[in-house]
Amino acid sequence: MKMIYRLGVLASVLATLFVAGKTVLNFEGVYRNGKDFYLAMRPVDPRSMMQGDFMALAYEADAPGGLATAESSPELKRWAIFNLDDRGVGTLAGYASDAPSLEPGQAMLRVDDRSSRTLIEPRSYFFQEGQGETFADARYVVFRFRDSASPLLYGLANADLEILSHK
Repeated sequence: MKMIYRLGVLASVLATLFVAGKTVLNFEGVYRNGKDFYLAMRPVDPRSMMQGDFMALAYEADAPGGLATAESSPELKRWAIFNLDDRGVGTLAGYASDAPSLEPGQAMLRVDDRSSRTLIEPRSYFFQEGQGETFADARYVVFRFRDSASPLLYGLANADLEILSHK
């Protein structure tokens, strides 16, 4: 009976490691081979005792009137759809309640309706303590994706779309 229990525990641990490893490899593949998507931002540079240095992200596409007000619809919207220009810069095309089928040249990000405002996710970018000056010129958030429905936060870029890196 002890042997069956140990085999069960071992199988559970191996399955967990397999799933976690596969997820990490998928994210690494997106970072290495993905396509860039730039979204204009309004930076705020706070500092938190618990979190260290980070930049709170406020996007130009955030709607101050909330999701329902943004499209004059009482239905809760969960996705912001962006049209990408030839440089990869996104402009807000609209909102959707369910994950829509995207056209070529489009990408989408999750949104959160809090405090009667539309907030595009993610809301913060963390960096090493003392590196705040490096990111002071940030004007775009850079997302990288293979499939336009699941972009990952990749970094920050300046007005010339040059990705800013840690020194």
